[in-house]
Amino acid sequence: MYGACLVTEHGRMAVCAADEHDHHCFHAHFLLFPGTQDVSSLASSYFAQTIEFPTLSAALNDAALHPEYLLTSPDPSRLFIHSTPLNTPRQLARFLVAWKNGNPHLADWKVWPQRERAVSIANTLRAAFVSENQC
Repeated sequence: MYGACLVTEHGRMAVCAADEHDHHCFHAHFLLFPGTQDVSSLASSYFAQTIEFPTLSAALNDAALHPEYLLTSPDPSRLFIHSTPLNTPRQLARFLVAWKNGNPHLADWKVWPQRERAVSIANTLRAAFVSENQC
């Protein structure tokens, strides 16, 4: 529907600033970036370890072993688990995608939330996923 997509997911990472921290930061956040470039190599520079996996299940099995991690996947057969963070900035995946696409000002979700667009896209994807799995 949107062409190639970059998939990211981070789990158990304190990605909020200390004074704004919420408990929701410690559960997994799955993000989908349609039509963007791969940021896996950029992401690896923020972590002490990066391992590539051929399947989502293998990647998530490895992710479960780490207290903090970031998953990046430029396509369904290339998934990376980045672990042992080295001073990761807030909203790392969003920051890297915005920077790579030449729009670093779009990285701050509080300044550019685009909530209506995000809800519309989520509803479209949800409908496509549900109808595809009901066949």
